Amino acid sequence: MVGIMAARSREKLAGLIDSAKLAPDITSKLEQLRRAKDELSQSDPAFLSEFLPPLLDLHTDRFGPVRKFVIEMVGDIGLKHIEFIPEIVPVLITLLKDGTPAVARQAIACGVELFRSTLLKVAIQGLYSSELDGSLESSWAWVLRFRDQIYSIAFQPGSDGIRLPAVKFVEVVILLYTPILVALQSHLFIQPLKFNISWIRGGHPMLNVGDLSIEASQSLGLLLDELRLPMVNSLSNSMIIVLINGLSAIAKKRPAFYGRILPVLLGLDPSSFVNKGFRVSGAHHALKNAFICCLNCTHPGAAPVWIFPRVYWKRPMFINMESESSLVYETSYH
Repeated sequence: MVGIMAARSREKLAGLIDSAKLAPDITSKLEQLRRAKDELSQSDPAFLSEFLPPLLDLHTDRFGPVRKFVIEMVGDIGLKHIEFIPEIVPVLITLLKDGTPAVARQAIACGVELFRSTLLKVAIQGLYSSELDGSLESSWAWVLRFRDQIYSIAFQPGSDGIRLPAVKFVEVVILLYTPILVALQSHLFIQPLKFNISWIRGGHPMLNVGDLSIEASQSLGLLLDELRLPMVNSLSNSMIIVLINGLSAIAKKRPAFYGRILPVLLGLDPSSFVNKGFRVSGAHHALKNAFICCLNCTHPGAAPVWIFPRVYWKRPMFINMESESSLVYETSYH
């Protein structure tokens, strides 16, 4: 009976994927793929090795929504079955150059989750073993290749449609590669099982905390350089907003970086946030919110922030900021 049901499931999956390939329109293709996704979730995981390749073939489908949905499908498979990442990531790398921005963005979103998940598995397995199993080691190598591709996109001129999520990917890597301070965990509502690089100790077969810390520091430097002259002058306001918000988030979650982030934010001139002759308020508000975020932090790692140069309070953007911030500025640091 089990053999008969497995045969029927295999036949059904094959038919659904073939129908998706042959269907003449987007609606029909997506309907077949949704049914295939449901069938795969209920089928024997052993079927994945048979049906993943024809599913990945659909990454060349002529319809963007179909390619995007295929990424979602294979991303879910990769999260649950890490041994398939070496087959999935090369396709994601190809789709980073997709002519439809939504497809490329979906590839990055999928890659972020695969990177995060694989790092967690590598970290945990290395805590209990002096070597990683072959499939996990191969998967880690592939997500590192994907990371390198994303970095090249984030720090090279190009379309904001793909650069913006690429910059967010860099932000995620910086946070993953740096320790979560215990004192911040309850404040940030961090779940007990959320990955923390501080789990890693010396002797891990694949990860070196010192190397990861250096890489995170270098990546932060690249983000900060984007907001320095003359590079900032070539950025769109959307990119400036994403960078300001990202750096503010990093400073809030990793107070040790305040001393590097705040001077760069202070060096920004809000009056330069202009697009086609019209002043753009989004970047101005992002910068103001970033300062409020910095000023509200009372963690010892952010102590230099409290010595806030009074000359900056004379800028129009800082009017009423003291009333918006809960921090009492007249502290012993003044």
